[in-house]
Amino acid sequence: MIDASTTPEHSSVLVPQNLPQAMPCSANAGLWTLDVQSILQVQRTAASLQQEPWDSLAERLKPRPGYSVLDSVRVIRGNGACLEGGLASLVAVEVRFKGADRGGTRIILTGLPDSILRETRARLPAALGQGGVHLPIGELFINLAPATRPKAGGLLDLALALTIAGALGLIAVTELERTLCLGELDLGGGVRPCAGGLYAARAAAAAGLTQVIAPAETAERCAWIAGLKVISVKTLGDALDHLADVRRIKPLRHRHPPTPALSPEGSLDEVRGQAEAKEALALSAAGGHPLLMVGPPGAGKSLLARRLARLLPPLSLPERLDLLARADCEPLNHPSASGPNPIQARPFRAPHHTTSHAGLVGGGREAGAGEVSLSHRGVLFLDELPEFKRDALEALREPMETGRILISRASVRIEHPARFLLVAAMNPCPCGYRGHPRRRCSCGNGAIQRYQNRISGPLFDRLDLVVQLAPSSLDDLAGTTVSGPREAELLERMTLARKMRRMRRQRLANARLGATELDQWVPVRGPLGKLLARAANERALSARAIQSVRRVARTVADLKGCAECKAEHLALALLYRTRDPCLLSQTPMP
Repeated sequence: MIDASTTPEHSSVLVPQNLPQAMPCSANAGLWTLDVQSILQVQRTAASLQQEPWDSLAERLKPRPGYSVLDSVRVIRGNGACLEGGLASLVAVEVRFKGADRGGTRIILTGLPDSILRETRARLPAALGQGGVHLPIGELFINLAPATRPKAGGLLDLALALTIAGALGLIAVTELERTLCLGELDLGGGVRPCAGGLYAARAAAAAGLTQVIAPAETAERCAWIAGLKVISVKTLGDALDHLADVRRIKPLRHRHPPTPALSPEGSLDEVRGQAEAKEALALSAAGGHPLLMVGPPGAGKSLLARRLARLLPPLSLPERLDLLARADCEPLNHPSASGPNPIQARPFRAPHHTTSHAGLVGGGREAGAGEVSLSHRGVLFLDELPEFKRDALEALREPMETGRILISRASVRIEHPARFLLVAAMNPCPCGYRGHPRRRCSCGNGAIQRYQNRISGPLFDRLDLVVQLAPSSLDDLAGTTVSGPREAELLERMTLARKMRRMRRQRLANARLGATELDQWVPVRGPLGKLLARAANERALSARAIQSVRRVARTVADLKGCAECKAEHLALALLYRTRDPCLLSQTPMP
């Protein structure tokens, strides 16, 4: 018999894949031996793998320098991620192993894991065994930090397995501590992609981690993050070999996400008539101003809203990464997030007016994202605005002001980004034909008042632009020429407006300018101040409405290429300001 290795009392030996189990010659002495036939089998296995017999085995059996497999005091730390409220957050994985001389392997998992994570205790031994790691006799204590936050999902599987391997002394602990491990394990040791990998990789880069190990599909997206070394693996064995320096994997090359394209919706030139509405769309897109369109059924409100995305500025690289990361967390809510060309345009969300409060602003048991968050950096179109539930509409006030929405539940508190451009549409009355040149309105004054009162004053005060749409005539529909500005002309004006902002070194959209910036770029003095004072007195404009008019005036000047805001720009901004959408329409037909 040949003495292969000795270990202290009450210990266990890790047996790699393809290595036959050795028989102890004394349980008390803990001596482990291999007979000649076993050695020959090891040599034949290693030769088939074209490896040196004992070099490859030593890499799996030998603990890392400065650490013993049998150490029951030291805690090994790894890094993983889990989904929380539709977003991915980093999780610290802490593992401690305590050996024993009898019994099996007991895995103790703490840190508020959900049912999916608790099932991981059954998957880990099988997956680790396929990777060549057989759990020794003893107890594995696993803690997921922070302990006060619930953990959910299978994204932590790979992090758990690799941290266990580190606790058993099989891989380099120092490299593991600066590595984010992502992926779900199957029973055969394969690594499956999970939602939220890109979002977690961004958080890892911000936290100072330098390496990501993930399955191929997730790794391809993580390579969009600059400053991260991304390792693509197919199996748990690949990750173990990489961290154990048995077979290093070349990192993926950093690249940028796909270049965004124009909105797939048709051209704005397809909309016949509605010249004033097209001008309002240009103002809304250039300055980020909330827009309300009032008109009878069939006037083209929905068609114009869907064309608005073509006028918005192209996505910058940080914006693309932000949208892609959020879409990766919730692929069901972003069908375009998968495939070779994910999310090449700003999101456009058009929820039905029967959408609940939780569906619009977010909520549910897990505090998931709602439509206001799913339209982040894009357009949120609310058709039939008065038909939405009152509490859902009132909840829009916070994200319209701050660009964020806070969802609080008993066990979780999540803040979702919600910087969207609100575009709403409504009829002038319940029947929709108030002021129509060819249809009679059947609504009384009381019905019209109740219809209007469904939109509260504070919400209406936050709508910078209100425009009326008249029904298109037959001449407009049958004409071959485009009435109003063409799309190419509007795009040139959008470019000019962005150039004016860059000249002022202005980072925020005009709709988000504060009082200091407004005093600098829209000063209230001279003819400008007199016009604004008269309009404020005659229309009883609130302080918010006055500032809103000044912001719209700044956008009007930008679209015209004027560095100085003039009275004519303010006068045009006042035309889009009204407190009563029904006053835009003519008197009902007798």
